[in-house]
Amino acid sequence: PLGHQGGWRRVRLAMQKLSEVGGNLTIAVLGTSMTEGRKSNSTWARRLEELFRYAGLDVRVNNCARGGSNSEWMIAGLKNLGPKLKAADLIIVDYALNDGRGSRDTYSEGVKFLTQLPHRPGVIDLLTFSQTDPDGMPTNDCSKVDLSRYTHVPVDRELNIPMISYTEAVCPTARTFWMAEGRDSDCPETTHPGTQTHDLVARIVYSVLRGEMAKACRGDLGKDVAPARSAGASGCLAHPTASLDALSGTLHPWRADPEWRLYEDAPKKPGWIADERSSGKSIAFNVTTK
Repeated sequence: PLGHQGGWRRVRLAMQKLSEVGGNLTIAVLGTSMTEGRKSNSTWARRLEELFRYAGLDVRVNNCARGGSNSEWMIAGLKNLGPKLKAADLIIVDYALNDGRGSRDTYSEGVKFLTQLPHRPGVIDLLTFSQTDPDGMPTNDCSKVDLSRYTHVPVDRELNIPMISYTEAVCPTARTFWMAEGRDSDCPETTHPGTQTHDLVARIVYSVLRGEMAKACRGDLGKDVAPARSAGASGCLAHPTASLDALSGTLHPWRADPEWRLYEDAPKKPGWIADERSSGKSIAFNVTTK
């Protein structure tokens, strides 16, 4: 695959399992509104599953993408995504479109956290396009692509995270194939391409994974990702008390509870406060101590 080669060992072990009689594979996809399929009639995640099934392989792809999210959401989203991630043999991260320069640390912590999940899944970084200074918008323009400036690249190199680079796959053709739904020409002004682009992304990912399966079947398992330890705060982020709606900018409690609401009783000091309707009632809550 194009891009940083990284440690493919876990990916190849998963593909080796798939190649066995009765073998199966579960993939979880994390990403943005593009990954979610906004303004498209299909998604590359759905198409990827179809391509494997057409080949007679038992593969399930869970699309866990959320519009408006970026790598900052990776760890906090585990509260909702935990079961799907725990079931995944492979996790494909597709946040490059929404990750700017300030996301490097959160992306690093996120992939560290994923690689340290107890079942040790394979983690792959999918690079479509990335934000470019000074305008902070995704390039979507091959003439402006500079892979060395992509937020994820130095992290992938440091942690030996394998990468699939859509950018490097298409740009030698002098086209991005980043086309809006119903269009046949490149649309650098959109971050939400249509079905044709999603199909191309899926075919690139599919061909890479089939190549890794072939290597595993030849006994070439390669290297693992670099050993890394996530920051202590990551454990707290994985158990948030509130969620932020990226569209409305409002906070909501994770667990629906009519007795509690989230208020900010002092500037920059949000906290849980009992609703006045709870007056005279008993309210239960958990306290965790170190």
